[in-house]
Amino acid sequence: MRERFEKLFGKVKIDKLSGISTLGTRVCFYEINPQSGYIEPEAIPDDLVRIKDVAPAHRWSLDVTVP
Repeated sequence: MRERFEKLFGKVKIDKLSGISTLGTRVCFYEINPQSGYIEPEAIPDDLVRIKDVAPAHRWSLDVTVP
């Protein structure tokens, strides 16, 4: 999602752009402020040695199957 937002940066002429990323039944919300270039949530730094899953659990806390 972050990569897609970065590609849209400078091409979008609106105040904010929102997006949803899904992983199974869990969702994570993204938002970019084109004026500042800031994408929420913050990026997770890459590890050049190994793949690691360090996304905070609260980022994926919304389960669409739970009322």
